[in-house]
Amino acid sequence: MKRHDVLHLATSRGDQPRCTAVGYKNIGTTMYILSEGGAKFQNLSANPRVAYSIASRIRRGRGFLKVRGLQVWGKAEVISQKEREKFQETLDLMGVTRSLKRRGVKGLPPFPYRIIKIEPEKMRYFNLSEGIYYVTWLKG
Repeated sequence: MKRHDVLHLATSRGDQPRCTAVGYKNIGTTMYILSEGGAKFQNLSANPRVAYSIASRIRRGRGFLKVRGLQVWGKAEVISQKEREKFQETLDLMGVTRSLKRRGVKGLPPFPYRIIKIEPEKMRYFNLSEGIYYVTWLKG
């Protein structure tokens, strides 16, 4: 999780799945995504169950057997700016506040940002070149 910077977040509403590439910050196995909007929030309001994946890139000449990846299923919580204290605490936890201060910026631009917090319930790791085929962790 620390070697990559993009995860592919899958949400759904009814029979309409949606997959979105997003940046993330992990703290342990909990994922945090700062987002400015999109249809994923409509999906999350209808169904908080999500899945995401993080994987190594396949570069020319590397081959498919060099792929490493993580698949995760879990439940998402949306934290909006209306929850001022919780939103700010989560920004601090994510390191966003510190990063903005280092750049001389006092806060996020005025926009209705939201944070998606994902707690995993099931995780599956694979590293084909090492012979690791879908090692699974279940919460609980």
